[in-house]
Amino acid sequence: MHPPSPISHGEQFVKSIYDALVSSPQWKDTLFILTFDEAGGFGDHVPPPVNVPAGDSYAYQEKVFATGEIATFDFTRLGVRVPTFLISPWVDAGVVEHDGKNNGGVYTHTSIIKFLKNLWNLDADLTPRTAWSATFEHLIRDSPRGPSTTTSASPVQTTAGGKIEQSSAGVLQTSTVHMSGPPTSVPSPQTGTTGQSYNGNKNAPNYNAPQGQYTDSPKNVLNSASTFSFGGLLLLILAI
Repeated sequence: MHPPSPISHGEQFVKSIYDALVSSPQWKDTLFILTFDEAGGFGDHVPPPVNVPAGDSYAYQEKVFATGEIATFDFTRLGVRVPTFLISPWVDAGVVEHDGKNNGGVYTHTSIIKFLKNLWNLDADLTPRTAWSATFEHLIRDSPRGPSTTTSASPVQTTAGGKIEQSSAGVLQTSTVHMSGPPTSVPSPQTGTTGQSYNGNKNAPNYNAPQGQYTDSPKNVLNSASTFSFGGLLLLILAI
Protein backbone atom coordinates (compact mmCIF):
# COMPACT_ATOMS: atom_id res chain seq x y z
CA MET A 1 0.00 0.00 0.00
CA HIS A 2 2.76 2.44 -0.94
CA PRO A 3 4.56 3.56 -4.12
CA PRO A 4 5.25 2.25 -6.67
CA SER A 5 2.10 0.13 -6.22
CA PRO A 6 -1.31 1.86 -6.51
CA ILE A 7 -2.34 3.04 -3.04
CA SER A 8 -6.00 2.70 -4.00
CA HIS A 9 -5.66 -1.10 -4.07
CA GLY A 10 -4.78 -1.12 -0.39
CA GLU A 11 -7.54 1.36 0.37
CA GLN A 12 -10.07 -0.86 -1.36
CA PHE A 13 -8.84 -3.86 0.64
CA VAL A 14 -9.23 -1.97 3.93
CA LYS A 15 -12.70 -0.78 2.93
CA SER A 16 -13.81 -4.31 2.07
CA ILE A 17 -12.70 -5.60 5.48
CA TYR A 18 -14.25 -2.63 7.29
CA ASP A 19 -17.58 -2.89 5.46
CA ALA A 20 -17.75 -6.64 6.11
CA LEU A 21 -17.13 -6.12 9.82
CA VAL A 22 -19.60 -3.25 10.23
CA SER A 23 -22.36 -5.22 8.50
CA SER A 24 -21.74 -8.29 10.67
CA PRO A 25 -23.81 -9.08 13.79
CA GLN A 26 -20.48 -9.53 15.58
CA TRP A 27 -19.43 -5.90 14.97
CA LYS A 28 -20.77 -4.83 18.37
CA ASP A 29 -18.15 -7.09 19.99
CA THR A 30 -15.24 -6.42 17.62
CA LEU A 31 -12.00 -4.43 17.79
CA PHE A 32 -10.31 -3.91 14.40
CA ILE A 33 -6.62 -2.87 14.65
CA LEU A 34 -5.06 -1.54 11.44
CA THR A 35 -1.38 -0.64 11.24
CA PHE A 36 1.60 -0.85 8.84
CA ASP A 37 4.73 -2.98 8.93
CA GLU A 38 6.97 -0.03 8.01
CA ALA A 39 6.85 3.53 6.69
CA GLY A 40 6.85 2.68 2.97
CA GLY A 41 9.83 4.92 2.22
CA PHE A 42 8.16 8.10 3.47
CA GLY A 43 10.26 10.39 5.66
CA ASP A 44 9.59 11.47 9.24
CA HIS A 45 10.76 14.74 10.78
CA VAL A 46 10.69 13.24 14.31
CA PRO A 47 13.91 11.40 15.27
CA PRO A 48 13.24 7.81 16.40
CA PRO A 49 13.77 7.02 20.11
CA VAL A 50 17.13 5.51 21.04
CA ASN A 51 18.42 3.47 23.98
CA VAL A 52 15.27 1.36 24.08
CA PRO A 53 15.30 -2.30 25.18
CA ALA A 54 15.98 -4.71 22.34
CA GLY A 55 13.69 -7.65 21.81
CA ASP A 56 16.57 -10.08 22.44
CA SER A 57 20.36 -10.16 22.51
CA TYR A 58 20.87 -10.66 18.77
CA ALA A 59 22.65 -8.05 16.67
CA TYR A 60 22.76 -7.50 12.91
CA GLN A 61 25.95 -6.82 10.97
CA GLU A 62 26.54 -5.81 7.38
CA LYS A 63 29.37 -4.25 5.38
CA VAL A 64 28.96 -0.56 4.52
CA PHE A 65 29.34 -0.27 0.74
CA ALA A 66 30.97 3.18 0.73
CA THR A 67 33.65 2.49 3.38
CA GLY A 68 33.95 -1.28 3.62
CA GLU A 69 33.44 -1.07 7.38
CA ILE A 70 31.25 -3.54 9.26
CA ALA A 71 28.23 -1.80 10.77
CA THR A 72 26.46 -3.39 13.75
CA PHE A 73 22.82 -2.75 14.61
CA ASP A 74 21.69 -3.98 18.03
CA PHE A 75 17.99 -2.99 17.79
CA THR A 76 18.19 -0.51 20.69
CA ARG A 77 16.56 2.24 18.62
CA LEU A 78 13.18 2.40 16.93
CA GLY A 79 12.26 3.17 13.35
CA VAL A 80 10.11 5.96 11.93
CA ARG A 81 6.51 6.28 13.04
CA VAL A 82 3.60 4.47 11.41
CA PRO A 83 -0.13 5.20 11.82
CA THR A 84 -2.30 2.75 13.72
CA PHE A 85 -6.10 2.71 13.88
CA LEU A 86 -8.33 1.23 16.57
CA ILE A 87 -11.73 0.79 14.90
CA SER A 88 -14.58 -0.39 17.09
CA PRO A 89 -17.81 0.59 18.86
CA TRP A 90 -15.64 0.25 21.98
CA VAL A 91 -13.46 3.28 21.13
CA ASP A 92 -14.46 6.95 20.95
CA ALA A 93 -14.64 8.49 17.48
CA GLY A 94 -12.10 11.06 16.34
CA VAL A 95 -9.50 10.53 19.09
CA VAL A 96 -5.86 11.08 18.08
CA GLU A 97 -3.16 10.06 20.56
CA HIS A 98 0.57 10.59 20.08
CA ASP A 99 1.85 9.26 23.41
CA GLY A 100 0.64 6.56 25.76
CA LYS A 101 -0.20 6.92 29.44
CA ASN A 102 2.27 4.41 30.89
CA ASN A 103 5.73 2.87 30.44
CA GLY A 104 7.20 6.16 29.18
CA GLY A 105 4.41 6.67 26.66
CA VAL A 106 6.17 5.22 23.59
CA TYR A 107 4.00 3.02 21.40
CA THR A 108 5.64 0.34 19.25
CA HIS A 109 4.33 -2.62 17.26
CA THR A 110 5.07 -4.56 20.43
CA SER A 111 2.31 -2.56 22.14
CA ILE A 112 -0.21 -4.86 20.45
CA ILE A 113 1.50 -7.95 21.90
CA LYS A 114 1.46 -6.41 25.36
CA PHE A 115 -2.19 -5.47 24.88
CA LEU A 116 -3.01 -9.13 24.26
CA LYS A 117 -0.75 -10.25 27.11
CA ASN A 118 -2.59 -8.02 29.57
CA LEU A 119 -6.01 -8.87 28.17
CA TRP A 120 -5.48 -12.61 28.48
CA ASN A 121 -3.65 -12.26 31.83
CA LEU A 122 -0.54 -14.04 30.57
CA ASP A 123 2.13 -14.57 33.19
CA ALA A 124 5.13 -12.80 31.66
CA ASP A 125 6.15 -10.44 28.87
CA LEU A 126 7.59 -12.17 25.81
CA THR A 127 10.62 -9.87 25.53
CA PRO A 128 12.17 -6.81 27.24
CA ARG A 129 10.74 -4.69 24.40
CA THR A 130 7.25 -6.01 25.17
CA ALA A 131 7.64 -5.08 28.84
CA TRP A 132 8.88 -1.58 27.91
CA SER A 133 6.24 -0.58 25.34
CA ALA A 134 3.25 1.58 26.31
CA THR A 135 -0.24 0.09 26.38
CA PHE A 136 -3.49 1.58 25.09
CA GLU A 137 -6.24 -0.03 27.16
CA HIS A 138 -7.34 3.40 28.38
CA LEU A 139 -8.74 4.05 24.89
CA ILE A 140 -11.29 1.24 25.29
CA ARG A 141 -14.69 2.33 26.57
CA ASP A 142 -16.64 0.70 29.40
CA SER A 143 -19.60 0.30 27.05
CA PRO A 144 -20.01 0.38 23.25
CA ARG A 145 -21.10 3.45 21.32
CA GLY A 146 -24.32 3.49 19.32
CA PRO A 147 -24.34 2.43 15.66
CA SER A 148 -22.48 4.75 13.30
CA THR A 149 -24.55 6.62 10.72
CA THR A 150 -21.49 7.46 8.59
CA THR A 151 -20.93 5.68 5.27
CA SER A 152 -17.32 5.00 4.33
CA ALA A 153 -16.22 6.51 1.03
CA SER A 154 -15.19 4.31 -1.88
CA PRO A 155 -11.48 4.59 -2.78
CA VAL A 156 -10.78 6.34 -6.08
CA GLN A 157 -9.02 4.09 -8.59
CA THR A 158 -5.86 5.25 -10.31
CA THR A 159 -5.96 6.35 -13.94
CA ALA A 160 -4.09 4.64 -16.77
CA GLY A 161 -1.16 6.95 -16.11
CA GLY A 162 -1.00 5.96 -12.46
CA LYS A 163 -2.43 9.23 -11.15
CA ILE A 164 -5.12 9.45 -8.50
CA GLU A 165 -7.87 11.79 -9.63
CA GLN A 166 -8.99 12.95 -6.17
CA SER A 167 -8.54 12.35 -2.46
CA SER A 168 -9.87 8.96 -1.47
CA ALA A 169 -9.67 8.94 2.32
CA GLY A 170 -12.43 6.77 3.79
CA VAL A 171 -14.53 7.97 6.70
CA LEU A 172 -13.96 5.67 9.69
CA GLN A 173 -15.08 5.98 13.30
CA THR A 174 -11.68 5.41 14.88
CA SER A 175 -9.14 6.27 17.49
CA THR A 176 -5.60 6.75 16.17
CA VAL A 177 -2.31 6.12 17.94
CA HIS A 178 1.21 6.74 16.63
CA MET A 179 3.52 3.73 16.82
CA SER A 180 7.19 3.51 15.91
CA GLY A 181 7.85 0.97 13.20
CA PRO A 182 10.80 -1.39 12.87
CA PRO A 183 13.98 0.36 11.67
CA THR A 184 14.60 -1.97 8.75
CA SER A 185 13.15 -4.90 6.84
CA VAL A 186 15.25 -8.06 6.93
CA PRO A 187 14.69 -11.58 5.57
CA SER A 188 13.23 -14.75 7.04
CA PRO A 189 13.97 -15.84 10.62
CA GLN A 190 16.96 -18.00 11.43
CA THR A 191 17.87 -19.88 14.60
CA GLY A 192 20.91 -19.10 16.69
CA THR A 193 22.32 -18.96 20.20
CA THR A 194 21.87 -16.10 22.64
CA GLY A 195 24.29 -13.28 21.94
CA GLN A 196 25.06 -14.39 18.39
CA SER A 197 25.64 -11.75 15.71
CA TYR A 198 24.16 -12.21 12.25
CA ASN A 199 26.41 -11.27 9.33
CA GLY A 200 24.76 -10.21 6.07
CA ASN A 201 21.15 -10.25 4.97
CA LYS A 202 20.96 -13.99 4.28
CA ASN A 203 21.34 -14.80 7.99
CA ALA A 204 19.38 -11.92 9.47
CA PRO A 205 16.50 -12.73 11.83
CA ASN A 206 13.11 -11.38 10.87
CA TYR A 207 12.30 -8.27 12.95
CA ASN A 208 9.48 -7.26 10.61
CA ALA A 209 6.74 -9.25 12.38
CA PRO A 210 3.75 -7.45 13.89
CA GLN A 211 3.90 -6.98 17.64
CA GLY A 212 1.59 -5.32 20.21
CA GLN A 213 -0.42 -4.88 23.57
CA TYR A 214 -3.77 -4.27 25.49
CA THR A 215 -5.74 -4.63 28.76
CA ASP A 216 -9.42 -4.26 29.63
CA SER A 217 -12.06 -5.26 32.18
CA PRO A 218 -12.88 -8.99 32.60
CA LYS A 219 -16.13 -8.69 30.65
CA ASN A 220 -14.22 -7.75 27.48
CA VAL A 221 -12.33 -11.00 27.00
CA LEU A 222 -11.20 -11.82 23.49
CA ASN A 223 -12.62 -15.06 22.14
CA SER A 224 -10.87 -15.09 18.78
CA ALA A 225 -8.46 -13.16 16.59
CA SER A 226 -7.72 -13.04 12.85
CA THR A 227 -4.79 -11.40 11.08
CA PHE A 228 -4.37 -10.23 7.48
CA SER A 229 -1.51 -8.61 5.56
CA PHE A 230 -1.57 -6.71 2.28
CA GLY A 231 1.23 -4.62 0.79
CA GLY A 232 2.59 -3.37 4.11
CA LEU A 233 -0.75 -3.37 5.94
CA LEU A 234 -1.15 -5.41 9.10
CA LEU A 235 -4.75 -6.06 10.17
CA LEU A 236 -5.79 -7.66 13.47
CA ILE A 237 -9.47 -8.39 14.12
CA LEU A 238 -10.41 -9.24 17.71
CA ALA A 239 -13.71 -10.42 19.15
CA ILE A 240 -14.20 -8.72 22.53
